[in-house]
Amino acid sequence: MFSVLLGQSTTHAKPGEMIEISAGVGSYSTRGNPRIKINGIAASLSNGVADYQLKVSDKAGKHSVQVTIDFINDDGENVTFTQKIYYSTD
Repeated sequence: MFSVLLGQSTTHAKPGEMIEISAGVGSYSTRGNPRIKINGIAASLSNGVADYQLKVSDKAGKHSVQVTIDFINDDGENVTFTQKIYYSTD
């Protein structure tokens, strides 16, 4: 069974630092033909994983990154999963 797998390198960063986002389906598989967008940008996959880096906002406070994953589950159905990943800056 496929599951959405998301990870981030940190939830708190200083302005100008980098945050890395990892996104995938199942056990980081390409079997479900995943298509992943992070902040609206199509991400390329390496071994079923989409790695994304973003420069942290210069603006202090809470921020978010939206991840959308489209894939085909074990029943052959198209599935769309969307989740925001949050981080904060000083």
